[in-house]
Amino acid sequence: MNQQPPYGHPQPYPQNLAKSEQYHSYSRSMLTLLNIGCIASLAMLIVPYILIAAINDTTSGHSFLVQSDWLGSLGGIGVIVLLVEVVCVMIFDWRGAVTLRGMVKAQVIHKGKLVSTSPSYVLLYLFFPEIMLPIYLVRTTRDHHQARQRRPLELQHQIAALEAQLGILPPTEGTCRACQKPLQVGAEFCQYCGEPVVERPKICPSCATTVLPDANWCPKCRTRLAIREMDFPVQKVPILEPAGEPDPITFNRRNQEDEYRSWVAKHKNNGLIVVKDGSKWRVHHAYCPHITGPINKGQNLMTYPKICSTTLSKLRSDAERLNGKILVNCSCQQ
Repeated sequence: MNQQPPYGHPQPYPQNLAKSEQYHSYSRSMLTLLNIGCIASLAMLIVPYILIAAINDTTSGHSFLVQSDWLGSLGGIGVIVLLVEVVCVMIFDWRGAVTLRGMVKAQVIHKGKLVSTSPSYVLLYLFFPEIMLPIYLVRTTRDHHQARQRRPLELQHQIAALEAQLGILPPTEGTCRACQKPLQVGAEFCQYCGEPVVERPKICPSCATTVLPDANWCPKCRTRLAIREMDFPVQKVPILEPAGEPDPITFNRRNQEDEYRSWVAKHKNNGLIVVKDGSKWRVHHAYCPHITGPINKGQNLMTYPKICSTTLSKLRSDAERLNGKILVNCSCQQ
Protein backbone atom coordinates (compact mmCIF):
# COMPACT_ATOMS: atom_id res chain seq x y z
CA MET A 1 0.00 0.00 0.00
CA ASN A 2 1.34 3.41 -0.96
CA GLN A 3 1.49 5.75 2.03
CA GLN A 4 1.15 9.50 1.61
CA PRO A 5 3.97 11.60 3.10
CA PRO A 6 3.10 13.77 6.13
CA TYR A 7 1.84 17.26 5.54
CA GLY A 8 4.66 19.67 4.72
CA HIS A 9 7.04 16.97 3.50
CA PRO A 10 8.15 17.02 -0.15
CA GLN A 11 6.22 14.79 -2.52
CA PRO A 12 8.15 11.95 -4.20
CA TYR A 13 9.09 12.16 -7.85
CA PRO A 14 6.68 10.70 -10.38
CA GLN A 15 7.01 6.99 -11.03
CA ASN A 16 8.34 7.46 -14.57
CA LEU A 17 11.29 9.43 -13.17
CA ALA A 18 12.19 6.65 -10.75
CA LYS A 19 11.74 3.98 -13.42
CA SER A 20 14.25 5.60 -15.77
CA GLU A 21 16.93 5.58 -13.06
CA GLN A 22 17.31 1.77 -13.17
CA TYR A 23 18.90 1.97 -16.64
CA HIS A 24 22.27 3.45 -17.55
CA SER A 25 22.17 7.08 -18.64
CA TYR A 26 24.50 7.67 -21.58
CA SER A 27 26.14 10.99 -22.28
CA ARG A 28 25.09 12.74 -25.45
CA SER A 29 28.45 12.12 -27.16
CA MET A 30 28.49 8.42 -26.21
CA LEU A 31 24.96 7.88 -27.48
CA THR A 32 25.77 9.69 -30.73
CA LEU A 33 28.86 7.50 -31.22
CA LEU A 34 26.81 4.32 -30.68
CA ASN A 35 24.17 5.44 -33.17
CA ILE A 36 26.73 6.38 -35.82
CA GLY A 37 28.55 3.07 -35.36
CA CYS A 38 25.30 1.11 -35.66
CA ILE A 39 24.24 2.96 -38.83
CA ALA A 40 27.71 2.54 -40.39
CA SER A 41 27.83 -1.18 -39.63
CA LEU A 42 24.34 -1.73 -41.06
CA ALA A 43 25.43 0.10 -44.19
CA MET A 44 28.48 -2.22 -44.45
CA LEU A 45 26.13 -5.21 -44.33
CA ILE A 46 23.67 -3.88 -46.90
CA VAL A 47 26.01 -2.30 -49.48
CA PRO A 48 27.46 -5.57 -50.87
CA TYR A 49 23.98 -6.95 -51.57
CA ILE A 50 22.97 -3.73 -53.26
CA LEU A 51 26.04 -3.88 -55.53
CA ILE A 52 25.31 -7.49 -56.45
CA ALA A 53 21.72 -6.63 -57.33
CA ALA A 54 22.90 -3.68 -59.42
CA ILE A 55 24.99 -5.89 -61.68
CA ASN A 56 22.92 -7.46 -64.46
CA ASP A 57 25.00 -10.65 -64.84
CA THR A 58 24.69 -12.56 -61.55
CA THR A 59 27.73 -14.78 -62.27
CA SER A 60 30.09 -11.96 -63.13
CA GLY A 61 28.75 -9.98 -60.25
CA HIS A 62 29.61 -12.79 -57.85
CA SER A 63 33.13 -13.09 -59.23
CA PHE A 64 33.59 -9.32 -58.97
CA LEU A 65 32.56 -9.44 -55.34
CA VAL A 66 34.97 -12.26 -54.57
CA GLN A 67 37.89 -10.62 -56.39
CA SER A 68 37.40 -7.30 -54.55
CA ASP A 69 38.90 -7.97 -51.11
CA TRP A 70 37.79 -4.67 -49.57
CA LEU A 71 34.23 -5.15 -50.75
CA GLY A 72 34.13 -8.77 -49.65
CA SER A 73 35.33 -7.91 -46.16
CA LEU A 74 32.91 -5.03 -45.82
CA GLY A 75 30.14 -7.22 -44.42
CA GLY A 76 32.55 -8.89 -41.98
CA ILE A 77 33.67 -5.51 -40.66
CA GLY A 78 30.05 -4.50 -40.19
CA VAL A 79 29.31 -7.63 -38.14
CA ILE A 80 32.39 -7.05 -35.98
CA VAL A 81 31.39 -3.44 -35.28
CA LEU A 82 27.89 -4.56 -34.32
CA LEU A 83 29.24 -7.22 -31.94
CA VAL A 84 31.65 -4.73 -30.35
CA GLU A 85 28.77 -2.35 -29.73
CA VAL A 86 26.70 -5.20 -28.29
CA VAL A 87 29.49 -6.02 -25.82
CA CYS A 88 29.77 -2.33 -24.82
CA VAL A 89 26.03 -2.11 -24.32
CA MET A 90 26.02 -5.27 -22.18
CA ILE A 91 28.81 -3.84 -20.00
CA PHE A 92 27.38 -0.35 -19.51
CA ASP A 93 23.65 -1.14 -19.43
CA TRP A 94 23.07 -4.83 -18.75
CA ARG A 95 19.53 -4.46 -17.41
CA GLY A 96 18.51 -2.07 -20.19
CA ALA A 97 20.01 -4.34 -22.86
CA VAL A 98 18.34 -7.60 -21.79
CA THR A 99 14.96 -5.88 -21.33
CA LEU A 100 15.28 -3.52 -24.34
CA ARG A 101 14.86 -0.59 -21.94
CA GLY A 102 11.66 -1.94 -20.41
CA MET A 103 10.13 -3.31 -23.61
CA VAL A 104 10.23 -6.90 -22.29
CA LYS A 105 10.22 -8.40 -18.80
CA ALA A 106 13.45 -9.51 -17.16
CA GLN A 107 11.71 -12.48 -15.53
CA VAL A 108 8.69 -14.60 -16.44
CA ILE A 109 6.78 -17.34 -14.66
CA HIS A 110 7.25 -20.76 -16.31
CA LYS A 111 5.71 -23.87 -14.79
CA GLY A 112 5.21 -22.09 -11.48
CA LYS A 113 8.81 -20.90 -11.29
CA LEU A 114 10.32 -17.47 -11.88
CA VAL A 115 12.68 -17.78 -14.86
CA SER A 116 15.10 -15.13 -16.10
CA THR A 117 14.86 -14.15 -19.78
CA SER A 118 18.39 -12.70 -19.87
CA PRO A 119 20.14 -15.75 -21.48
CA SER A 120 17.61 -15.80 -24.33
CA TYR A 121 18.12 -12.16 -25.15
CA VAL A 122 21.90 -12.46 -24.94
CA LEU A 123 21.71 -15.16 -27.63
CA LEU A 124 19.45 -12.93 -29.72
CA TYR A 125 22.01 -10.13 -29.48
CA LEU A 126 24.81 -12.48 -30.57
CA PHE A 127 22.98 -14.08 -33.51
CA PHE A 128 20.85 -11.13 -34.61
CA PRO A 129 22.77 -7.97 -33.62
CA GLU A 130 21.53 -6.15 -36.73
CA ILE A 131 17.98 -6.38 -35.31
CA MET A 132 18.40 -6.21 -31.54
CA LEU A 133 20.94 -3.37 -31.36
CA PRO A 134 18.93 -0.86 -33.46
CA ILE A 135 15.82 -1.54 -31.32
CA TYR A 136 17.84 -0.94 -28.16
CA LEU A 137 19.42 2.26 -29.49
CA VAL A 138 16.09 3.67 -30.67
CA ARG A 139 14.56 3.19 -27.23
CA THR A 140 17.70 4.52 -25.52
CA THR A 141 17.65 7.65 -27.69
CA ARG A 142 13.97 8.15 -26.86
CA ASP A 143 14.68 7.82 -23.12
CA HIS A 144 17.59 10.26 -23.40
CA HIS A 145 15.37 12.82 -25.12
CA GLN A 146 12.62 12.44 -22.50
CA ALA A 147 15.18 12.76 -19.68
CA ARG A 148 16.42 16.05 -21.13
CA GLN A 149 12.85 17.34 -21.28
CA ARG A 150 12.24 16.29 -17.65
CA ARG A 151 15.42 17.88 -16.31
CA PRO A 152 13.91 21.35 -15.68
CA LEU A 153 10.95 19.75 -13.87
CA GLU A 154 13.28 17.63 -11.73
CA LEU A 155 15.23 20.74 -10.79
CA GLN A 156 11.97 22.46 -9.86
CA HIS A 157 11.04 19.47 -7.68
CA GLN A 158 14.39 19.65 -5.87
CA ILE A 159 14.07 23.38 -5.23
CA ALA A 160 10.47 22.99 -4.02
CA ALA A 161 11.48 20.12 -1.72
CA LEU A 162 14.28 22.19 -0.17
CA GLU A 163 11.96 25.16 0.35
CA ALA A 164 9.36 22.88 1.96
CA GLN A 165 11.95 21.40 4.32
CA LEU A 166 13.10 24.89 5.32
CA GLY A 167 9.52 26.04 5.86
CA ILE A 168 9.68 28.76 3.20
CA LEU A 169 6.14 29.78 2.26
CA PRO A 170 5.35 31.21 -1.18
CA PRO A 171 4.93 35.01 -1.14
CA THR A 172 1.47 36.50 -1.55
CA GLU A 173 0.25 39.75 -3.03
CA GLY A 174 -3.29 41.12 -2.91
CA THR A 175 -6.51 39.20 -2.42
CA CYS A 176 -8.88 37.29 -4.68
CA ARG A 177 -11.81 39.38 -5.89
CA ALA A 178 -14.15 36.39 -5.45
CA CYS A 179 -13.25 34.79 -2.09
CA GLN A 180 -11.10 37.62 -0.62
CA LYS A 181 -8.27 35.21 0.26
CA PRO A 182 -4.56 35.98 -0.40
CA LEU A 183 -3.17 35.46 -3.89
CA GLN A 184 0.20 33.85 -4.50
CA VAL A 185 2.68 35.99 -6.42
CA GLY A 186 2.65 35.13 -10.12
CA ALA A 187 -0.52 33.02 -9.85
CA GLU A 188 -2.89 32.77 -12.81
CA PHE A 189 -5.77 31.43 -10.68
CA CYS A 190 -6.84 31.68 -7.07
CA GLN A 191 -5.56 28.68 -5.12
CA TYR A 192 -8.73 28.57 -3.00
CA CYS A 193 -11.65 29.09 -5.39
CA GLY A 194 -9.96 28.67 -8.81
CA GLU A 195 -11.12 32.05 -10.10
CA PRO A 196 -8.78 33.74 -12.66
CA VAL A 197 -6.62 36.45 -11.11
CA VAL A 198 -7.00 38.72 -14.14
CA GLU A 199 -10.63 39.45 -14.89
CA ARG A 200 -11.28 39.11 -18.62
CA PRO A 201 -14.16 40.69 -20.53
CA LYS A 202 -17.01 38.74 -22.10
CA ILE A 203 -17.66 38.58 -25.85
CA CYS A 204 -21.18 38.60 -27.21
CA PRO A 205 -21.83 35.42 -29.24
CA SER A 206 -24.19 37.27 -31.60
CA CYS A 207 -22.42 40.50 -32.54
CA ALA A 208 -18.89 39.89 -31.12
CA THR A 209 -19.07 43.01 -28.95
CA THR A 210 -16.62 43.10 -26.03
CA VAL A 211 -18.45 43.84 -22.78
CA LEU A 212 -17.57 44.11 -19.10
CA PRO A 213 -16.74 40.87 -17.24
CA ASP A 214 -19.81 40.99 -14.98
CA ALA A 215 -22.30 41.96 -17.71
CA ASN A 216 -25.38 39.75 -18.19
CA TRP A 217 -26.69 41.40 -21.38
CA CYS A 218 -24.99 42.67 -24.53
CA PRO A 219 -25.25 46.49 -24.60
CA LYS A 220 -25.46 46.47 -28.40
CA CYS A 221 -27.85 43.67 -29.43
CA ARG A 222 -29.39 42.79 -26.01
CA THR A 223 -28.36 39.13 -26.24
CA ARG A 224 -28.29 37.23 -22.96
CA LEU A 225 -24.65 36.47 -22.12
CA ALA A 226 -23.26 33.33 -20.51
CA ILE A 227 -23.81 33.27 -16.77
CA ARG A 228 -20.79 32.50 -14.67
CA GLU A 229 -20.79 31.35 -11.07
CA MET A 230 -19.54 34.77 -9.97
CA ASP A 231 -22.55 36.43 -11.62
CA PHE A 232 -24.90 34.91 -9.07
CA PRO A 233 -25.40 36.94 -5.90
CA VAL A 234 -22.89 35.94 -3.22
CA GLN A 235 -24.52 35.77 0.18
CA LYS A 236 -22.07 36.98 2.79
CA VAL A 237 -24.52 36.00 5.55
CA PRO A 238 -25.96 32.48 5.24
CA ILE A 239 -29.70 32.31 4.66
CA LEU A 240 -31.51 30.55 7.49
CA GLU A 241 -34.07 28.22 5.95
CA PRO A 242 -37.02 26.89 7.92
CA ALA A 243 -36.30 23.74 9.87
CA GLY A 244 -36.77 20.61 7.81
CA GLU A 245 -36.50 22.33 4.40
CA PRO A 246 -33.74 20.61 2.39
CA ASP A 247 -31.29 22.51 0.21
CA PRO A 248 -31.21 21.62 -2.60
CA ILE A 249 -34.82 20.48 -2.90
CA THR A 250 -36.23 18.47 -5.82
CA PHE A 251 -39.69 18.92 -7.34
CA ASN A 252 -40.64 16.12 -9.76
CA ARG A 253 -44.22 15.10 -8.91
CA ARG A 254 -47.47 16.63 -10.10
CA ASN A 255 -48.74 17.15 -6.55
CA GLN A 256 -45.66 19.34 -5.81
CA GLU A 257 -46.66 22.18 -8.15
CA ASP A 258 -48.05 24.40 -5.38
CA GLU A 259 -45.00 23.76 -3.23
CA TYR A 260 -42.77 24.61 -6.21
CA ARG A 261 -44.67 27.89 -6.83
CA SER A 262 -44.24 28.83 -3.16
CA TRP A 263 -40.51 28.12 -3.28
CA VAL A 264 -40.03 30.28 -6.40
CA ALA A 265 -42.00 33.17 -4.89
CA LYS A 266 -40.07 32.94 -1.64
CA HIS A 267 -36.63 32.84 -3.30
CA LYS A 268 -37.32 35.14 -6.22
CA ASN A 269 -34.23 37.26 -5.54
CA ASN A 270 -31.69 34.58 -4.62
CA GLY A 271 -33.09 31.29 -5.92
CA LEU A 272 -31.42 29.11 -8.53
CA ILE A 273 -33.42 26.46 -10.35
CA VAL A 274 -32.08 23.60 -12.43
CA VAL A 275 -34.33 22.22 -15.14
CA LYS A 276 -33.32 18.58 -15.73
CA ASP A 277 -33.42 17.47 -19.35
CA GLY A 278 -31.65 14.10 -19.45
CA SER A 279 -28.00 14.54 -18.45
CA LYS A 280 -28.14 18.31 -19.08
CA TRP A 281 -28.94 20.39 -16.03
CA ARG A 282 -29.69 23.92 -17.19
CA VAL A 283 -29.65 26.49 -14.38
CA HIS A 284 -31.86 29.61 -14.28
CA HIS A 285 -32.46 32.47 -11.89
CA ALA A 286 -35.78 32.31 -10.07
CA TYR A 287 -36.84 35.48 -11.92
CA CYS A 288 -35.93 34.03 -15.34
CA PRO A 289 -38.81 34.05 -17.87
CA HIS A 290 -38.28 30.32 -18.41
CA ILE A 291 -39.29 29.89 -14.76
CA THR A 292 -41.89 32.63 -14.22
CA GLY A 293 -43.54 32.21 -17.66
CA PRO A 294 -45.02 28.70 -17.14
CA ILE A 295 -46.08 29.66 -13.59
CA ASN A 296 -47.94 32.77 -14.77
CA LYS A 297 -49.57 30.89 -17.68
CA GLY A 298 -50.74 28.03 -15.45
CA GLN A 299 -48.87 25.40 -17.49
CA ASN A 300 -47.76 21.98 -16.29
CA LEU A 301 -44.72 22.74 -14.13
CA MET A 302 -43.50 19.16 -13.68
CA THR A 303 -42.82 18.29 -17.32
CA TYR A 304 -39.15 18.39 -16.41
CA PRO A 305 -37.90 17.78 -12.85
CA LYS A 306 -36.71 20.90 -11.02
CA ILE A 307 -33.89 21.10 -8.49
CA CYS A 308 -33.89 24.30 -6.44
CA SER A 309 -31.22 25.82 -4.24
CA THR A 310 -29.79 29.16 -3.13
CA THR A 311 -26.15 28.31 -3.97
CA LEU A 312 -24.66 27.07 -7.21
CA SER A 313 -22.07 24.93 -5.43
CA LYS A 314 -24.79 22.73 -3.91
CA LEU A 315 -26.36 22.26 -7.34
CA ARG A 316 -22.97 21.26 -8.76
CA SER A 317 -22.44 18.73 -5.97
CA ASP A 318 -25.88 17.24 -6.57
CA ALA A 319 -25.21 17.02 -10.31
CA GLU A 320 -21.85 15.27 -9.81
CA ARG A 321 -23.49 12.76 -7.46
CA LEU A 322 -26.13 11.91 -10.08
CA ASN A 323 -23.76 12.04 -13.10
CA GLY A 324 -25.34 15.23 -14.42
CA LYS A 325 -23.74 18.28 -16.00
CA ILE A 326 -24.58 21.80 -14.86
CA LEU A 327 -25.01 24.31 -17.72
CA VAL A 328 -25.01 27.99 -16.72
CA ASN A 329 -25.59 29.46 -20.18
CA CYS A 330 -29.15 30.67 -19.68
CA SER A 331 -29.99 32.31 -23.03
CA CYS A 332 -33.52 33.56 -22.33
CA GLN A 333 -34.48 37.18 -23.05
CA GLN A 334 -36.89 39.48 -21.34
